[in-house]
Amino acid sequence: MGDGLDWGDLLGSAADLFSFDEAAWLLILPALIVLAFGALMLAGGLPVLLADGVAGMLAEIALQFVFGALIARSVLRPQAPDDAFMHIVGKTWIAGLGLVVVSTAAGWLLTQLAPQAASVGDLLR
Repeated sequence: MGDGLDWGDLLGSAADLFSFDEAAWLLILPALIVLAFGALMLAGGLPVLLADGVAGMLAEIALQFVFGALIARSVLRPQAPDDAFMHIVGKTWIAGLGLVVVSTAAGWLLTQLAPQAASVGDLLR
């Protein structure tokens, strides 16, 4: 049983191989993308992913344009360019104020629940 594969040594060697300090992500990220692409290709899921993904993305873009055009036509009537800022503020100040109030309340609540947390990651642990 002493001649088994030492995973710690193997993973340590792999980590040393990719230790390029700050520039490591320049090699690791493209490699991970190529590996994921290859795994999907070998699993046979790539055509389905590409077909469904492209169709879903195009549908989302079409919906955004349709809803954007409807909102722009019904809510934002043509205004002089110098009045645009005040018009936008007039339409969105309530939502902005609500966002600030809700965010402040959520932040206060999170500090009460976990006062030792320094980040959102600490809250999830």
